[in-house]
Parts: sequence; structure tokens; C-alpha cells
Amino acid sequence: MDVSGRDSGHQAPCLLGDGSLHLKMKDGELVLVDPETIVGYTRSRLGMEEPDQPFR
Repeated sequence: MDVSGRDSGHQAPCLLGDGSLHLKMKDGELVLVDPETIVGYTRSRLGMEEPDQPFR
């Protein structure tokens, strides 16, 4: 299924406060980020060899 040109919106509660996070993407690019100071964390590793492989 071709999804080119479609918007994808996401809303989630903020884990550090009372607000919510809003993201909108189109064709793999972020077109809306609210608030502008969103920071994300994941437990997946970056593409280096262990033991120097950092988490992102």
C-alpha cells in the first residue's frame, strides 16, 4: 500500500508533566512537533560494535 503524501499524527501523554505531546509526519518528515522541546529515549542500540555501542 502506497502511503506517500499522507499525514500521520500521534498524540501521547507527557511522562514528566501534565501536558501531552503532538507529532505529525508526512512522507517520513516531521511537520509538527508540540512542544518544540520533545526528547525521546529508546533502549535500542546504535550501529556500532559492542562494547562501545551506545544506547540512543
